[in-house]
Amino acid sequence: MLEDEPGGRLRRLRRARRIGGGVALVLVLAAGGLWLARKPIADRLIAGELAKRHVQGRYEVTRIGPRPQRLENLVSGDPRRPDLTARLVEVDIGWSFSGAQISRVRASGVRLRGRLVDGSLDLGQVDRLLAGGSGEAALPDWTVEVEDARAEVASENGRVQFALEGRGPVRSGFSGTLSVASAGLRFGDCALERTIAPLDIATEDAHVLIKGPVSTPLLICEEQLFALAAPKLDLNLRGDLALKDVSGAVTLYADQVQHAARRLEQVSGLVTFKGKAEDLRGSASLSATRVSIDGVESDAAKIGGNFALRPIGRDKGVAWQGDATVENARPASGLDLRALVRTAAGTPLEPLAAKLADAITRMGRANRLSASGKLNAIGARGNASLDRLEFSAANGARIRSAGGTAVRLA
Repeated sequence: MLEDEPGGRLRRLRRARRIGGGVALVLVLAAGGLWLARKPIADRLIAGELAKRHVQGRYEVTRIGPRPQRLENLVSGDPRRPDLTARLVEVDIGWSFSGAQISRVRASGVRLRGRLVDGSLDLGQVDRLLAGGSGEAALPDWTVEVEDARAEVASENGRVQFALEGRGPVRSGFSGTLSVASAGLRFGDCALERTIAPLDIATEDAHVLIKGPVSTPLLICEEQLFALAAPKLDLNLRGDLALKDVSGAVTLYADQVQHAARRLEQVSGLVTFKGKAEDLRGSASLSATRVSIDGVESDAAKIGGNFALRPIGRDKGVAWQGDATVENARPASGLDLRALVRTAAGTPLEPLAAKLADAITRMGRANRLSASGKLNAIGARGNASLDRLEFSAANGARIRSAGGTAVRLA
């Protein structure tokens, strides 16, 4: 019996090798079968997810691997007028202790359609794909590459087209261009002619940065007799998606602003702000090289100051404090100065109006008017005050009031 032990051990070792080899062969065949069937499996998974969300979709699975997954010729929504199409979508999957997660997305030839309804963006069946998210809005921790992506959003005011290209880490380091254009927009009786905005877009520390001009040949409100000729905005905006940390500067220029017979020439302005969506603080200024308002003409005029704004919520309101200056104010042709006094009759401004009318008559052309005041309003109620008024002319005419005049708003 002892002599048979080496032979027995050898036979058992051979048998174990055959079993192990068979198991390995089964595993290899199973893995190979899974690898060969990876596209049908992925196809069924995607199709199942679309069906579960009641989304019509067509696509071609062209690559499935340990990391990159590629779909081509993607169509989502009604095939006759799809909500979303994409020539190519490629996703890289990264692995960590928490499991699989998206690390990189490449998209090319994307077309998206949407509608703005009652202030909400409706993306059709694409909304069903996006449903289920929770938590605060934030930029994903992905690296993206976007080529030839376009979107069109329709509303009762008109259609707006968007085009996006860029690449980089979404949270910080993305850089690209965002072009916005519209053939025309209408808001009530006001109409904007063709509007274009070639913007630069980037990300930094989980904030989105947008810079660039917005321009249109004309903004006109026919019923209100208002027109803005060749207005242009220059944007420099920074904010997170939750709008809890926003800041920026917006400059304005227009060749002319006209309201009925009132007219401002070469208007420019600047607004700066910082805060969050429900509580903003900043400064604002507006100037014109020439002004004609209600029978009074002047050369340069400017108003500017600081503000606090709560644009949303139950306690929405505004507070403003600032100064204004007017250079070389003078009567327009045919001005009846007595009418100015009659307009102010019975108000706290009546004594000042009488003095001002007398001074205007004697002042000549070289003069300067400056004033300071403040405004506080919550909802439809508030008050405004004129804290200082000074007028001086080269002919020696002077008016100065520092007592303050208040008006209640209701």
